[in-house]
Amino acid sequence: HDICLSRPLGPEDRDELRRIRSELLKTSQQKTDLKYGAGGLIDIEFSAQLAVLANQQWAGRSTAEQLLKLGRPKLARDYSDLRRYEQLLALVSGTTQQSLANDGEEAIRLGQLLKLSPEDLISEIQGVMARSQAELKALDPENLSR
Repeated sequence: HDICLSRPLGPEDRDELRRIRSELLKTSQQKTDLKYGAGGLIDIEFSAQLAVLANQQWAGRSTAEQLLKLGRPKLARDYSDLRRYEQLLALVSGTTQQSLANDGEEAIRLGQLLKLSPEDLISEIQGVMARSQAELKALDPENLSR
């Protein structure tokens, strides 16, 4: 699939992408948001798609495939880890929520499933998200999505 995209990103496109990203991301001191937190699933997906647009080159259908083709295997691993946490959270909570209250029941249950204390679980997840943030900066050297 060597498909070229028709036009490069212009300044207005970049401004609009920055605006969209800032609206998507959420921050909370009481919750760890796997999906909408900085370095979370949406941040990774958005940045991978942005890199594809900036490179004007098709890089695959899935985010993980795009990240690998973009030369970011560590970020692909972090993305997979966050997806796994998200799926396990859905199992233990019975809902599709993507955030964990740092001292909530879901953190306790998910920690038990993974044989971690709630504190260690949250620390582990936040570590993955912090690593992905560092990788995202390298993926986006022009800071288009920041």
